[in-house]
Amino acid sequence: MTSVSIRPLPLRIALLLALTAAFAALSWFVVWEALGHSFVTFAARASDLTPEARLSGADTGARLAARDPFVHYMKGSLYLAAALDESIAPRLAAAVAALQVAARLSPEDYRIWLALGRALERRGEMAEARSAFERAALLAPHHFEPRWRLGNHLLRVGQRDEAFAEMRAALSNRPAALPLIFDYAWNSFGGDARAVTAALAPPPEARALMVALLVGRGRVAEGLSLWRGGGGSPAPADVRRVTEALTGAGRYAAAYEIWLSAPAAARAAPDPGSLLSNGSFERDIALEASDPFLTWRLARSAGVTLSLDATVRREGSRSLRLSFEVNDPSGRVIVAQTVPTSPGSYRLRYQARTENLQSLGPLALDVVDAASGRTLASAAPPGGSQLWKSFELNFRTDPKTEAVSVRFIRPGCGESPCPLRGRIWLDNFELGRR
Repeated sequence: MTSVSIRPLPLRIALLLALTAAFAALSWFVVWEALGHSFVTFAARASDLTPEARLSGADTGARLAARDPFVHYMKGSLYLAAALDESIAPRLAAAVAALQVAARLSPEDYRIWLALGRALERRGEMAEARSAFERAALLAPHHFEPRWRLGNHLLRVGQRDEAFAEMRAALSNRPAALPLIFDYAWNSFGGDARAVTAALAPPPEARALMVALLVGRGRVAEGLSLWRGGGGSPAPADVRRVTEALTGAGRYAAAYEIWLSAPAAARAAPDPGSLLSNGSFERDIALEASDPFLTWRLARSAGVTLSLDATVRREGSRSLRLSFEVNDPSGRVIVAQTVPTSPGSYRLRYQARTENLQSLGPLALDVVDAASGRTLASAAPPGGSQLWKSFELNFRTDPKTEAVSVRFIRPGCGESPCPLRGRIWLDNFELGRR
């Protein structure tokens, strides 16, 4: 191997000058690149710039950093965002030109191809836009946005089947985006629930969300068909999502059927001889419980304190105590439990005790149709101070009533202030056939 000696002084000086020149050139390049970055970043982020000043900053940045694909990408994005009103055509042309430069400098960056596709599409160059979107999807096949953008483009040019093939791929990358894609499918297929389901073919992790969306659009039968065809043991969160959708649609019988499919450990059970669960409050209860059935749901409310009382109870080890320091006149449901029913006659029994209970708007214990809110039976607990007393409510349900809610409520007052003071204890709730 031949070596070159750098001992002679002239050679050393020449080498040093060459290194200095190279370092200076590199430094010069880095400085201008940094300045270009600064200009486009400031133009993109400064909220007080006029559109013209923003674009001027982008132009300056692109001149300073002519070889930086990021700077051209940012310039193209800014021009695309500013392509409005009478300035659409020239700004779209500038956006396309800048993004094409960025794509040449960094052909593997899918974000650049996405932006270029959007700009070309807005100019009406549909074939070129499709090519750009397809390039982005090829570069990032497991990202949501490239597939989503390509699907949108194909849908806009009338290629529905190809569009939803891309949207299905996008959905597999981001199942939580189902509501957005569902709306597109719903409109494209004219509300045909079966066609929408077939087009989207939601992944298993999005099945419950798809069922809830169908129920929300009034397609309960199709939603239930999709749910029942899923197989396997559903996750508690999925059961909750679907039951909430069904109860929101007033379909309590179907909701109860699905709620029963949750793991047994996650479900409450009726008390012996009663349709209600935990009617004597022997088990713990929680504020704002989420279970739709067989669970006391306690609403957080200003001036109302709810607790399990182990010192004052009718039977067992404790009762439910409600303490009131309320002034506002608004109505509220304080505690409630919903249970499924069938047509027939029922009897609700419970016991109550009061202490200095005073209110301009009387409290009430009522039974209502869970779907319609129609009152089936109602009674007011005694005011003042009363020892334990038994109460009984009789009511009938018709074929339209799929579930009832047993509620302790404070109806709204007609005037303000409307004070409610004192305490009441509740115990030994039983609901059964008569």
